Amino acid sequence: NSDKAEGGYPWRIMLVGCLCLQAVACWNGEFNVEQGEAGNFWEPLHYLLYGTGVQNFEWSKEYAIRAPVYLAPLYGFGMVGKLLGLSKL
Repeated sequence: NSDKAEGGYPWRIMLVGCLCLQAVACWNGEFNVEQGEAGNFWEPLHYLLYGTGVQNFEWSKEYAIRAPVYLAPLYGFGMVGKLLGLSKL
């Protein structure tokens, strides 16, 4: 097979292996994301992008448990989408 001679065979094995690992991870993964974990990032991001939203205590100035560093790239992507006229959905 000329595929083996060109070195194309090992990448196929790695691809199948990665797909199998992904399938196992999805199958064993937890599908219910706790609102406390997901909402703690999306609500402040919605507030930054649209000016409305729920402020969680982790993001309040009084407690300041979470840093806004994680929101910076998401805010950038959100602003690009907003400027392109994409909907919230």
